[in-house]
Formats: sequence, structure tokens, C-alpha cells
Amino acid sequence: MNAPSFTGATRFDAACEASFLDVPASPGIALFETDAGVPVSILATSDLRQLARTRLDPALARGSTKSLVGAATAVRTIQAESEAARRLLWLLHAHAALPRLADEGAKTPPCWFLRLDARDEYPKAVPLAPRDLASLPDLRGVYGPYPTRKGAARAGEAVTDALDLCRHHHLLVLEPHASACAYKDMGRCPAPCDGSESMASYRARVERGQRWLADPLTHRAEALAAMKDAASALDYERAGAHKTLLARTAPLDGTVAREVHGAMWCVIASSDPQDRVCVIACSGTGARWLSGGAPPDDVPSLLGASVPDPGEPPLTPLRADVLGWLGELACLPDDLNTGRRACAVVALPSDAAQLEAAARGVVVRASSKPAIE
Repeated sequence: MNAPSFTGATRFDAACEASFLDVPASPGIALFETDAGVPVSILATSDLRQLARTRLDPALARGSTKSLVGAATAVRTIQAESEAARRLLWLLHAHAALPRLADEGAKTPPCWFLRLDARDEYPKAVPLAPRDLASLPDLRGVYGPYPTRKGAARAGEAVTDALDLCRHHHLLVLEPHASACAYKDMGRCPAPCDGSESMASYRARVERGQRWLADPLTHRAEALAAMKDAASALDYERAGAHKTLLARTAPLDGTVAREVHGAMWCVIASSDPQDRVCVIACSGTGARWLSGGAPPDDVPSLLGASVPDPGEPPLTPLRADVLGWLGELACLPDDLNTGRRACAVVALPSDAAQLEAAARGVVVRASSKPAIE
């Protein structure tokens, strides 16, 4: 990715207070290193100069568990106004300089995804953390993001229940020799496990579930329209079936999840000055830094010929972590989407008016004081 790189190293003299003045007092990320240029730590911050002092000034850092006194003697920096940009830059440079830090950060997933793939021998809806994606052959059958593991699991359960997919996977893997569960007796499952339904037919129903996960808003709108049409025609049985379908798929309502394979997004984040935005184009497996400070009306032209190829390069841990970064931004609660956190994740393709409106919204939110910075 063509992201900004670090400045030259600023070296510190414990006896010279002025050496800290060479570090900008602005937001960004800092790479601390030894005299020999060996990386020691990489951190994101809202004030690079203050960070450097609290890690390297003996008067402030000595005795602190966060002290780098004696371990690092220099710092390299990248200025980045928005938290979204800082988090992405941290990921990219941590993977390159200190992979163990990136691995440690991945232990707390920033968002979750859901996999349901009819190509599997025995399809099952499974929540996945971003790093889990790196072990997959491709991103087909992966949906998200969801803000929590519970949210991803509920989406899978909703589709399973609404479309009467197999609820007991340990029986499905025994097909066609399993003893069907009570859902068959209730008329809630065609029972592929005991051979009553062929696996080909079952896979077709799983594919329908995948379509629901890929575009839940459209499918719920269609079900609502069908329910109203049936009620108008006094076909209350059909109307009731659609009403039940809507009730069972309610956990899908309001999510930002979509199919990840082939998906493309534009991340618009706050920048400095506040009437500018940072623009990053993303596909499911790549990202491209387009601008660190563009006016809102330039966003459509920046995206014109600069969107990453949505192909399928290897799903490395770095690409998985970038998807986690993207998912976390897409799920950001409105009450936190202000100040330096201000950003918008826009699904592509989108028209110029939508992109400009999203960018102007980021500019407005960036000028608001956040509850937490």
C-alpha cells in the first residue's frame, strides 16, 4: 500500500530539553528505535511530542512501565490527523517493523465476520475474527462486518432459523444416516441429515441464506412488500408466512454487513485542516492511500481511476488486519464518530453526490468535540 512513510530519525540527548522540540506536537504514529536503527516499539498518539517525552525523557519516564529509557534513543514519526488513518498506519508499519505487536493487537478483534458457504461439504454459519480470514482459501461466503462476535452469531442464527437450515451440525455431518431432530417433526426442517432432502437441494437453500446475508435490507424490504400484497389480497396465510420471515430475520436489520468477496469501499476520514479529508480506497484484500488532505468535492475524482483491484491475492495476516480495521470503522457508533474519530465508510460504486455528502459529513463531525478522544 502506498501509505506515508516515517520521517528521518530524531535522536535524543537526555541533557538537552530542546531535542524534544524536533518532534511535532501533532497526532500521528511514532517508531522508537535504537542507535543502530533496530525497532523497539511503534505507537499511535494524539500528541507525538508528548509521547516521545513520556517514553524517553528520564524525568518523566523513569520507573514507568511504559518507559523506553535505555531501550530506545531515537524516534521516527508520521503525522496523521484522524484516528482512522493512525490505526491503519500503525497496522501497516507494525507488520513491517514489529510483527509481534500486530499479532498481539489481533488478539482483541476490532470486529467480526460470518462465514456460510454452500461449497463446504457440510455448510455451517461460523463467526470469524479478522485474523481467521487469513486461513481461508478465499473470501467467498464471508459476510460482515459485525461489531461483536455475538452480533455475527445472531445473524447466522437468524438466517438458519428463517430458512430452516440445519440447526444441529453434528447430525448434518452424518447424512444420510442420522436420526432427524424434532424440527423435522415440527415441519421446520426438510431433514438432509436423514436423507429426506438431498444435499444438492440443501445447498441451494444455503445459497439463499447467503443472498440474505449479502443484502439483508433488500430481502427484508421484498418480504415486507409481499406481506402487504398478500394481506391486501386477503391471503392471510401467505401474509403470515412473510410476517414470520420478517420476525426471524429481524437481527439482520440495521447491520452494515455485506458480502466481502469482490466488495469495495471508500474510507473518508478527518484531516488537517478540518475542511479537508483523508481518502483511502479499499477492496476486500487491498487498500490504496489516495490523499492525506483533500477537499470534499475532490473525493469522486480521486476515486475515478484509483480503486484497488478486487482480485484475490493471498489472504495474509496483514490483509486480514486491514479488513478488521475497515470493519471497525464501518461499525463505529454515531456517538463516537466525531472529532478525530470522524470517518465514513462508503460502499462502492457510489455516485459523486453521495461521496461528496459523506465527505462533508465527516468535515462537520470532525469539528465536533468527541466524548472520548
